[in-house]
Amino acid sequence: MNSFNYKEVPHNYIHCLNAQCPCAGNCLRFIAAQHAGAKIATFRVVNPVYIASRKECPLFHPNQVIRYAVGITHLYENLPYIKMRPIKRQIQAYFGRSKYYRIYRKERNISPEEQSFIRELFRKMGIQEEPAFDEYVDMYKWS
Repeated sequence: MNSFNYKEVPHNYIHCLNAQCPCAGNCLRFIAAQHAGAKIATFRVVNPVYIASRKECPLFHPNQVIRYAVGITHLYENLPYIKMRPIKRQIQAYFGRSKYYRIYRKERNISPEEQSFIRELFRKMGIQEEPAFDEYVDMYKWS
């Protein structure tokens, strides 16, 4: 990702202000703190005394960008009905009804692990075609 959007930082995300940390350049906590800007009055921060007493930072969070799928409104379009019904039931069982419909309405993204589950489900049902997610977005992994 080229530009960092501080608006994507979760409300209670822990920031780090330790510029001397050898991991600072690759730590999402440090990067978030650097991008907070003057409009952010307060944020949670790592206790520097806690970190100073350790060889490695237990709160290190890599600035890893993940490709999430968004939406499944076209997921079943090219599937034969006889295979579509069991696939849909298994996907709903995996996510749960509420989460499934949040994904369907594009209110919740689909993680790479969840995409793999859907892909494997297609393969088990003999469908070689890739699942048709509506779109993809690259975002930082915050948790």
